[in-house]
Amino acid sequence: MNLRFTNWYTQALGATLGVIACMYSYLNGYMITYSNIDTYFDSLWFGGIVSSYFLLPLCILTLLLAVIKSYDPDKIFLNIPLENFNVGIIVSTVIIGFMGARIYFTIPAIFILFNLITYKKSNEKILPENEDIKYEEIKENFDEKELKTLLIKREMARELLIKNAQKQFIMDITGLTLKELEVLEGEFEK
Repeated sequence: MNLRFTNWYTQALGATLGVIACMYSYLNGYMITYSNIDTYFDSLWFGGIVSSYFLLPLCILTLLLAVIKSYDPDKIFLNIPLENFNVGIIVSTVIIGFMGARIYFTIPAIFILFNLITYKKSNEKILPENEDIKYEEIKENFDEKELKTLLIKREMARELLIKNAQKQFIMDITGLTLKELEVLEGEFEK
């Protein structure tokens, strides 16, 4: 399943809700402004001061990154891939959001972090299922560490299939799909 639309849309929705939570926190005095510093002087703390200056700009930047990501997800920004830059910004936004807006930032944090939760699952590489592909052709698409990991997963799955383990158990352990397991079964039955 391609989650590209869902990822940027939920991030944009979370950033918008984060701006609303930020405004609510300003109104309740959890975060300070120059006009209310004398009213809440006795309740000043480090998290409130930091979040007062950084939370609103971070929420706006998170919203802008979501919009940019919707148009060009492979963009390079300051010699850093947009996805890596985006992960750093959303983690910072959530941490500073909880420091300033407290519990009111829970729902925006869930929407903002949805991208981070689904990122690893949507970008996971799998070995090609075509048996005619040679090792050198596979090696071109993967770096050495990924290739070793995938080959070990396939070998583990092959051993478990030989020992008649349940396919769902094998898929949970190795992360391979049912179609890949069927290909492996066909390989050792020949």
